[in-house]
Formats: sequence, C-alpha cells, structure tokens
Amino acid sequence: MKKYWANKLTIFILVLLFSNGYGQLIPNRNVSVRDGLPSNKVYDALLSYSGSIWVATENGIAEVRGSRIRTFTEKEGIPHNNCWQITEDDNQTIWIGTYGGGIAYLEGDTFVSVSEKDGLVQNSVRKLFYHENNLFVGTHNGVSVVNTTTKVIKNYQLSDFRLQVMDFFIYQNTVYCAGYKHGTYQIGEERLIKVNADENIFCTEIINDTLYYSKDGNPEKRNSIHKIGIKDFLSDKPHSISHGNSVIWDFQTVNGKILAAAWGVNIDNGGIFDVTNHKMKSLNELFGVTSKSIYSIKYSPRINQLIICSLDKGLFLIDMSNTVSTYLKQNLQFYLRPNNSTELFGYSDHIEFANNGEIGQYRLEDFLSFAYSQINTNNLAKQIKTFKALRQFSLKNIKKFKDFSITEISSLDGDVYVNTTLGLFLFKIKNHKYQLNQYFPLSTISGFYLNRNEELFVQTPYASLKRINLRNEEIIAHSFDLRNSNNPRDIIQFIEIDSSLFGVSRFKGLYLLQSDTFVSLLKNKKIKVREFVKAFKNSESSFLLADYLGNIYQLFLKDKNISFSKILESETIHGQTVVGLSQYDSIIIVGTNKGLTLYDLSSGNIIFLDEEQGFDGKALKEIYLQDSNLFLVAENSYTSIDIPNYLANRVKTCLFVSSLEVNGKQRSIHDKEQITLDYFENDLEFELGGVGIKFPKKVYFSYRINGLENNNWSELISYNQSNKVTLPFVPSGNYKLEVQLIDEYNGIREILILSEFQIKSPFWQIPFFYLFVSFLFVFIIYIGLKKNFNRKTQIQRERAKLEMKVSEAKLEALKSQMNPHFVFNSLNAIQNFVIDNDIDSSLNYMNSFASLMRKSLDYSSRKEISLKEEIEFLKLFVKIQNLRFGNKVKFKVQKSQDIKFSETVIPPMILQPILENCFEHAFDEEIEHQFIAINFQVSVSSLIVTIRDNGIGFDAQPKESSKGLKLISERLALLNSKNSLSVSSNSNGTEINIVFHHRLRE
Repeated sequence: MKKYWANKLTIFILVLLFSNGYGQLIPNRNVSVRDGLPSNKVYDALLSYSGSIWVATENGIAEVRGSRIRTFTEKEGIPHNNCWQITEDDNQTIWIGTYGGGIAYLEGDTFVSVSEKDGLVQNSVRKLFYHENNLFVGTHNGVSVVNTTTKVIKNYQLSDFRLQVMDFFIYQNTVYCAGYKHGTYQIGEERLIKVNADENIFCTEIINDTLYYSKDGNPEKRNSIHKIGIKDFLSDKPHSISHGNSVIWDFQTVNGKILAAAWGVNIDNGGIFDVTNHKMKSLNELFGVTSKSIYSIKYSPRINQLIICSLDKGLFLIDMSNTVSTYLKQNLQFYLRPNNSTELFGYSDHIEFANNGEIGQYRLEDFLSFAYSQINTNNLAKQIKTFKALRQFSLKNIKKFKDFSITEISSLDGDVYVNTTLGLFLFKIKNHKYQLNQYFPLSTISGFYLNRNEELFVQTPYASLKRINLRNEEIIAHSFDLRNSNNPRDIIQFIEIDSSLFGVSRFKGLYLLQSDTFVSLLKNKKIKVREFVKAFKNSESSFLLADYLGNIYQLFLKDKNISFSKILESETIHGQTVVGLSQYDSIIIVGTNKGLTLYDLSSGNIIFLDEEQGFDGKALKEIYLQDSNLFLVAENSYTSIDIPNYLANRVKTCLFVSSLEVNGKQRSIHDKEQITLDYFENDLEFELGGVGIKFPKKVYFSYRINGLENNNWSELISYNQSNKVTLPFVPSGNYKLEVQLIDEYNGIREILILSEFQIKSPFWQIPFFYLFVSFLFVFIIYIGLKKNFNRKTQIQRERAKLEMKVSEAKLEALKSQMNPHFVFNSLNAIQNFVIDNDIDSSLNYMNSFASLMRKSLDYSSRKEISLKEEIEFLKLFVKIQNLRFGNKVKFKVQKSQDIKFSETVIPPMILQPILENCFEHAFDEEIEHQFIAINFQVSVSSLIVTIRDNGIGFDAQPKESSKGLKLISERLALLNSKNSLSVSSNSNGTEINIVFHHRLRE
C-alpha cells in the first residue's frame, strides 16, 4: 500500500493545488455586444448612484441595468462615439469624455456637449477626474477644469510642449496630473507646476502614502510597475521599486489586495493581475475573465463588486464577497468532509482523500483487491452464505468484476461508508489517514445504517429490509417480512433521534423501530404523507423531511409522542425536485433542480442562489452541512458556502425613484418632496433605481397606488427585465407609490413608500368652482327673476298709475256727481228764503253756504284731511241743512278717548253725502224728534265711523237712495281695499258703519 501511495502522490499534489487557493471560481458575469453593448471595446465603466452601470465604449455609451441596456451614440446627442471616460458628480450627473468630441453631461435623456468652441482646451479627452465640484479633464494637449455647477472652464497648458495627460491623482487635497511625456504637474491656481520629471507614465494610484505608477514594461530589462513614497515622488527623488511586465493601465485596491489592469498593446501578456506582494499573479482564471486586454478596473465596496473593462470581450462583473467558492472537479459525483482536516471526493469509479496536504486515491483495483482479501481471510469466508441472500452480484472471479461503480458515500461518527455495486466498504482512520477497514458483500442503493450496537440495517433493492448483527462471529441476518404491512420497504434513509430509529420510505411514509419491530406511521395514521425523497436530522429530537412535491415537514419526538407538521410550502421553494435538505440555526436549506433555497423560519425571508453565484444550480446532486459550512455537490464541481459570512455580508437593498416622466416628458424630482401635478398631467411613468443590487435577476418588485379605489398589489415584476411603473390616466387625488421589494440574494422582503404625489383636481371639480358655478347660477336666476320682477313691477306701477288715474277720475266723477246735487239743493233753499222774503235767513244761509263751498273746494283737492276738519265741515253742512228743514234735526258727534282729531286723517267728502241722504230720505213728518248721531272709534289699525238716524229706515226708502251709498262704497274701495261700508236699517232708523284703514297724520 505504501508503494501505491508513493506512485500516486505526484498526481494528487496537482489535485490539491487545483482544489485550493486560486483553483476556485468566483461568481462572474460577462456583458458584451451579444447582450446589447454598442461595442466590446470598453474603456471605462461606472456604477452610478442609481444602481446602473454606465459603460464607455469606442462606439458609444451604454447604461446597463440588469438585462436591460440603453445605448447612446451621436444619434442620441453625444458629441463623438469614441468614448474613453465616464464619471459622476455629487449631483448625480453623468459626465463622459470622448476622444475627438470633447466632453458632455447628461441632462434628462439628452447629453449636452462641451467642446473647444465652448472653451475646452482640446477635444481629445483621455482622462476625467472629479473632485469637490470640479471636473478635471485630461486631454491630448493640456487640462481643463470645469465647474460642474456653473460650467465655467479654466484651462492649463504648457507653453513649450504638448502635455498628453494620462492620469490624475490627489494628495493632501491637491490634484496632480501625470503626463506621458514631460513629467507630473501640480494643478495650481493659475498654472501647472512641475513636481516630477519621470516620463512615460500610463497610470497612477496612491495606496497608503505610496504612489504606484506604471510604465511600458514590454521591452526587455524594463519593469512595468513602480512604487515610491508619495512625498519622495513629489520631491522628484528617483528611488522607486519596480517589477512586472506588460503595460498597466489602471490600479485598484480590493479587500486589501492591489489589482492591476494590463494590456500589452502589441504583446499578448495582459489580463487582470494581483500585484500586492511585488509579483504579478494572474487572476483571469479565478475571475473567469477570458480577455488579456484589460484597460480599466472599478470597484464598488457598497456591493463588493469588481467591474473589469476589456478591449475585446466587453465587461466583466466579479463578485468579491468571497462567501461562495466553487471548485472545478471533472466528473465529480460526491463530496463530503468526514472531519475538519479531510476532504473526500467521490467519482463513479474511485475516491480521493485530501488530508493535511496529502492526497490518497482508491480506484477500482483497490476496492476489488480489498474485497478479495476480505473474502478469503478472517471470518468473512464463513459468512458468504449468509450474505448471499443480501446481494445481487456474484463473488466468483471478483478480481475481474466489471460492473463496479460507486452509488453513495456517507459518514457516521468520523467513519466513511462507500456503497458500491460490489457491496459496502468501510473506511476508518489509521495513522491519521483513511484506510479500508471492512467489506460487506451486500447490495443496497442508499438505505443502510449502522448503529452503535454494530447492527447494520440494509435495504436491499426491491426486497425486504435486513438487520445484520456484526458482533457475533457468525453474522446473522434478520429479514423483516413484507407480508407484515408494518415492516419497512423502499427505505432511502435512516434517522435516529432520541434513541429511536426511523426509516424514511420513498413510497410508504415513515417507519419507527420499537422493541425490535417496526411500526408504520402511515398505516397507524400518525402521518398522511406517503412519498419522501430526503431527510435531515436537525436536532436530537427532530428531523426534516421533503416530499416529492417539494413540501418540507418536521417530525418531533418527545416522551415517545410524535408530532408531524408541514413547515414550508412547495411554492416557497424554487424547483420541485429536492436533491438535498439541511438546516442551519433557523434557516431551512433546500437544494433542488433549480438551485439552493434558504428559508428563515424566524423572519420568513427567502434567499435563492443559483448559477449567478458561480455554481451549477441546475446540476446539484447533494448538499452537505458541516458546522457552519454548506457544501454543494454538482456533477463537475463542488461549492463551499460560509453561511455566517454570507449572512453577515449581505447588502441592504433599496429601491428609489430615479426619474419621472409626465405625459412623455421628463420631470425633475427631489428626494422626500411631494410631487404636485396639474389635472391633465396624469400619464405617469416612474423609473426605479436600486442601491445595493448586485444580482438583478434575484430582485423582484410589485407596486400599488395608495389612494386609488383599486389599490391591489400588481403582479411581481423582475427588476432584471423592467424597472418602470407605468400609471396611465390617474384621476385627481393624493397618492403614495408603495413598492414591495423582494431581493432573493440578500433575503430581503419589505414594503417601501417611494413617492408621494398629488394630481390636482380640474377647475370644474374643485369646491370653489362649484361655489362659483352655484353663485353664478343663482346670480343668473336672480338677474332673470329681478328683470322679470322689475318688468312686472314696472307693469304694475304703470297699471297702478293708470288705475290711480282711473280712481282719481272716478273720485272726481263722484265728487262732481255730489257737488251739483248739493249745490242745487242749497240754491233751491236760498230761493225759497228769498221768495218768503226771509232776508235774515237767506243771508245766514248764503254765508254758511259760501263757507261750506270754500271748504269743499279746499278739501276736494286734498286726499286726506284731519278728523277735526271733517267734523267742522260736517257741522257746517248740518247747519245749512237745518236752515232748510227748520232746525228739526239734532246732530250729535261722539268719539272714543284714544282718538286725537288733529292727528287722525280721513278722506274728504265721504261722510257728507251720507248725512245729505239722511236729510233727504230718512225723515218724514211723523217723526217728531229727529236726530243724527256720528261716532268715531279706533280698533287696532282701523278707524270705525258709525252714522245713525231715527228715520223711516232703509226699506221705506225709494230705490234711488241706494245709488249714493254705492258711489261712496266704490270710492272707499278705490282709496283702500281694506276700507268697507255696511248698512243696517229698520223702521226705527238706519245705521251705517264705515271702516277706514287707520292712519295718523304724517
């Protein structure tokens, strides 16, 4: 055996080297013209604040966001397609430098150019450097300093030489530029100040007060990389240390290492190198970089990602977190670590042990040789007959066995069991090395278990389970008869918890060994699940199970009581075919045909890993957890994941609104400010940016608009495919854009409010407008009504005037009817006095009559007179009448105490005709004591006049007597509709009541 180890040692030293150090593969991604870049010749790149990668190529600019690439060429406004530089200022403005068209900055979706005609020193730009609101532009002939806010340009040139600027660096807040010829200069306030005369510099980088700079290292006996103390360099001291060849175009510090981008120009000796320890160690294979023409490298510590720009293969994105490490192993089938110092690699026909720097290998001939020796020595020869029922192969001519293959490898208490088509082999450590220890000539696929009592349980294919006692000299096998439905069948795995052995069946659920007999948990209805594919012991009292659909269950055993429950739905897991199952702390780990799912039971967060993380997720064969390291076995590789390191190095992912289009036009936005839009600005498109997004394929989001009537969550959108939220025809109102973020690489699931915006109501919907319209409507109605009212009022006024004129005409007519009648009677009386020669009476009568006529003429021209005047007039009238009738009629005036004659008014010429009627029609000769009484009373708002006589009554009067009363009644109505006249009459006399609308003298 020692000779065998010696012969194989050299071969496996190579295996060891390949399995350690830079033999690993780091997760990477290549972006090229096949993905949408305008060119594979990439000069520079930038991870912007918004999370997108901007790329400068020889044929334009590209913005890479996941799988989406947006390009800008001269057609889209850049001044020249040959772009060499790209950077971003503190205001998140993208600046580009072109070789031939000057510089340009992005404003909205358009680049604004700045060239020689705008004051730039020269249009062929080689380098851009941003510092404190100033953009330093290194050109083919001098430097321009552009204030990124004011766009004011300040130029620097050499008077005697052309200064071709290759790079900038900053030291103690002072900016320096290195020229290809004529040395390095400090950029002063007014001029360039030479600080070092060393020439032919390609790039510079200050690391810990040491300046690294490169020269052309292709010629013989000339080194490429130089380093010197920065103070010595600025003092123009020539003492520098140098090494390496090729031409270095960029330096970058990454996780404590100094990386260099090399392109040999005319010599194929470039690539990406680690130059930390004064050596150039190629990293191309480690990083998966297939180009040897590397022009620049950029590193983002925020997401621990390296961006490598090549001049022929596009862009390479390298994950530098060092938490997932993949190692290539051609035709690898199995991998495990039986202890902390040993790795075991299993192939279809051999295994390899790597132990403390030594490599051991066991091939077909070693297994056959050991089996042959075991069969012919010790007690195994006597036990062959016992094993005959447990195997499906012949032991004759075993050294010529041709169908040998390894089907499973497992470890128990540090021992290694290798299951083959030739039987089961046990490896134990001897002299610090794993060596073959025992051979069991039996057939089993995966269902075998050796307990501490040296009882071996073996599930033979398509047959019953066997228990073999290995302690006795003669090996005894016990078969669990399948005619007993409680006995196991199709066992794929054994799990021991709380001193109880469980058998996991592929098609018959679970079996529990109790007092040397098995019990079917499915038959006894302890569980309902029939088909399991994987199991994992996660504690001393529980284990996990995966069914064929991808659901995950947990079985607890406590005080002989079993509890069984589903803890993970298959929808939560990527893929349905479970190939591995494990648990770390509260994290359930499931390997499937699509990759690796990690589900945190405490938080509900989900992590999903696949090809993006550098391993063949679709070719997983098994997963294996040792302490805190998770090992994934694929067909041609194995992967190690340091779970605590991975969880600790996760990046907080965040989405934000990077731009907004309103009705197809860019709208400026500011952080945490509510966006206010007019009612017609309701066609919105939010573009989302992402911070901390290293693997866009693992990022999803859905959104809803809080404030809309239907604010359900949208379907999940892959950030790799789209980063836009389109909201057409949003009604007026106040809204919040809520986004549910799912990052499966970092295990993040949270809801973010990305924007608050208001769309104003149209003017016809605002309350003021309703108030205005209502007011206008009311005003229009008011104007209409007022016009109609005024028109009607005018008509009524005209009608009233006409009626007044008619009334006055009627009154005048009434007056003209009464006055002639009275005058006729008076003249007739005077005539009688004259005929009788009664001079005194005629004179008295004429004086009274003249006085009465004067008053009549005076009162008839007035609308109202006082009661005092009316009573005087009536007394005078009665006096004249008594002169005619021989003073037979007594006249009496009465009033209530509250009447003031001088202040109460009454229409004239109303009562006089009634008294005249009394004298003319009321009395005859038979009535001796004739009298007329008039009474004035006030009731609330009326003046009541009552005239009584003791005449013959109304019925005895001739019909003509009513004509005067009718005229009086008409006149009263014309004066006021509230006025009224009523007559009551009998043989004892007549009473006339007149009601005047009561008025006082104004």
